[in-house]
Amino acid sequence: PSAALQKALELLAQGSPGEAEAAVKKAAVDAKAKHGSGSHPLACAYADIGRLHLRMGEFQKAALEFQHASKGAMPADAPSRRDRLGFMYGFAEALVGLAKYDEAEKVLRQCI
Repeated sequence: PSAALQKALELLAQGSPGEAEAAVKKAAVDAKAKHGSGSHPLACAYADIGRLHLRMGEFQKAALEFQHASKGAMPADAPSRRDRLGFMYGFAEALVGLAKYDEAEKVLRQCI
């Protein structure tokens, strides 16, 4: 996990969900400022927010964040494509949390 997500998970474990969320959101703001909208680092930051929301049981938020991270053209380089696959798996996991099994299956089939 990224440094921001690690910090957020530590804060969450300490009982500070608001601070945890602020930590990953700050990383997203920083990534957008440095790399711009639609950038891979921003997509990774959105996925970290999604991962935190999964851990918090906030599946609707997580689904939207993973879906946002997965949008855009398929990255050209292999490491970024692997990240995209992880974003899609996260999206499917959030859909399962929402009991949207058919939609989750469609996402997982896209991963194949």
